[in-house]
Amino acid sequence: MLHPACLEGVLLNGWRGCTLKLWGTNAVQSEIIGKTSRTKLALFKHLHVLKISDNVEIDEDEPNLFLFTGIHAREILGVELNLYSAERILVTYDTDPAVKELVDNNQIYILMTANPDGFHHMWNIDSAWRKNRRPNEDGSFGVDMNRNYPMAWDLDFCKGSDVQSSNNYRGPSAASEPETQTIVAFHSDRNFDRVFDFHTGCGPDVRYNYATDFMLPEEIDSMGIGIAAELGDLMGIASRRALNCGTHPSFAYNNRGTLSFLSEISLPHQPPPAAKDEVLETSCCYRFFDPAHPYLGLCGG
Repeated sequence: MLHPACLEGVLLNGWRGCTLKLWGTNAVQSEIIGKTSRTKLALFKHLHVLKISDNVEIDEDEPNLFLFTGIHAREILGVELNLYSAERILVTYDTDPAVKELVDNNQIYILMTANPDGFHHMWNIDSAWRKNRRPNEDGSFGVDMNRNYPMAWDLDFCKGSDVQSSNNYRGPSAASEPETQTIVAFHSDRNFDRVFDFHTGCGPDVRYNYATDFMLPEEIDSMGIGIAAELGDLMGIASRRALNCGTHPSFAYNNRGTLSFLSEISLPHQPPPAAKDEVLETSCCYRFFDPAHPYLGLCGG
């Protein structure tokens, strides 16, 4: 089971104060990838990722895999899921041949939250908070960073709002937010092979690119449909087409051809403990990068 005290502590301490000591392994390290805010109001100054690899201090010529979550502050089950998945990878590395093969042949990057400032506000002040903490001109706060990515950002049918107080406010311009800029730069640096992005509040389901307004060629679209269906079968949930643009997965696929999917893992953002534990177990995501799967095996690893 997870260590609940770590959920906020890992953000404050960049993992060093909590998680790394729990696992006691040399296969994981914390890396700072960028800043979270431009303002003096920021309580956190950096975004951190975990890197897991058999040669963690070396940048090897291997596929880079990215587990992403926490872009919406209140969706804390995704934070727990990525922490749980990291824990499972590390504690079973020496006993599970499939996990050992995964770690030995890939570089795995795990982001627990893309929105630390919003997460802190949600944790301490407003449990329903979704956006980051950008001060807006109308006196409200926050941009929905999953409408802020530079992929069809300015198209109204992509469901981003121009109303600053809206939970879906897309920001004053594409990639206006320092958190978004950090992830865009991280993609450019790492050129990820595969990405899985976890959310709560809808579904549960696995979503493939793109929304209906940006249909891909039939052969490519069919591949995405098949992979999403396979991932959904592993998790025991449905699959469907993405609903929005300006999102992290749509940007990753559009900008670099990264095989990227979004999963809504739970309808409640913060489910009761018994339901939470079931989701963590069925959604534990190290399995999804297994190259033995018929579709995923085509995509590196």
